[in-house]
Amino acid sequence: MNELELIIPNSLKINRGRQSFKQILHISYDIGARFLLFILTYKGNPSYLELYSISYNAILLKYKFRISSISLVSDIKDKKIPRNPCINKMECTKIMDFITDINLFRLTRCESFLNIIKLSEKECEIYFTDLKGYKIGLSMRLLI
Repeated sequence: MNELELIIPNSLKINRGRQSFKQILHISYDIGARFLLFILTYKGNPSYLELYSISYNAILLKYKFRISSISLVSDIKDKKIPRNPCINKMECTKIMDFITDINLFRLTRCESFLNIIKLSEKECEIYFTDLKGYKIGLSMRLLI
């Protein structure tokens, strides 16, 4: 999931290692972060995304999505990283709110497109395309 640091503006990846949740929160406070995105794993594979809103007096779990499938940049033939994405398709409101909170998309000067497709009542897919419509970078399916 190293790609997320490259895609999400103003983000910083911190390897948790043996650090506790409280220690990670302390680091987040120190660097002035407003949000903390945890990627939970099961048997070494990404299983959940948790986004916490953080301040000095409150910690709030805003979103928790189960990852049902994921394709990383290394899985795609053309290994382009999506840069400065604008929204192309948006069919899942709850995921759109999450995307807005992490400041993932732009409104002008698009270099790629972000697509959020509703697959069923409980599953959405996020993927990126270049300006010609070819899939690039990370894609994932989330259960909402």
